[in-house]
Amino acid sequence: MADCIDCGKEMPETPCGTTICVDCARKRVAQLTPAQLVAMAKVGLDAVIDEATKYQQQRPKGELKRNFEKYLQQE
Repeated sequence: MADCIDCGKEMPETPCGTTICVDCARKRVAQLTPAQLVAMAKVGLDAVIDEATKYQQQRPKGELKRNFEKYLQQE
């Protein structure tokens, strides 16, 4: 078990090691701008494609973050 990184509520740990409860995640998403949501969706698609093609094993560290910044500037 782990604690939510925002509110401290005890909950199961996620595979990535970062734990946030649904309520706190919803609060964070509600604070995003439409441009940030679109950029995040594009990065999510990149990540899914990378996993399907096994590219995530070769992907340079920080590439998804750089993609997010690039997509954000395009919006």
